[in-house]
Amino acid sequence: MNGLLTFTRLRVEDSARLAALLALASAADRTLFHPFEFDEDSLRSVLAAARDDLLVGVSAQGVTDLAALYTLRGLDDGYASPMFGVFVSPTRRRCGVAALCITHAITTARLAGCPDVQLKVHHDNSAARALYARMGFQPMREMGGQAVLCKSFASPPGAVA
Repeated sequence: MNGLLTFTRLRVEDSARLAALLALASAADRTLFHPFEFDEDSLRSVLAAARDDLLVGVSAQGVTDLAALYTLRGLDDGYASPMFGVFVSPTRRRCGVAALCITHAITTARLAGCPDVQLKVHHDNSAARALYARMGFQPMREMGGQAVLCKSFASPPGAVA
């Protein structure tokens, strides 16, 4: 794999690539990441409906397969704060891809004028919880057996402190 990663907003024509990535999800992965159905038809519908919501594919330069997906969702439903989610291919885990996705998502949301980014994480997902804590996410509340975490932006982009 080439070390240069590319972030691309996914479109309907990317539904097969996205389905191939999500097909790598184990049963355990599916209990931790389940924003939508993983079949190609469902993914095509999700991608077609997205206006302000983002589904971003991460791939290595020159490689067709996706290494990861991150989402910023909820904006299409009128929420000011997007809900973040990430899935990294099992072969690309533990090498910084998730942290890079989080940084990219935070920057994207901040530049779009969002006040913060939120996410839900299962209590038993200790690796993700530790990563989110390192990235500055703070606990907000509990929701359906999951912790809702938030990364707030203290000032708008470009503001002088």
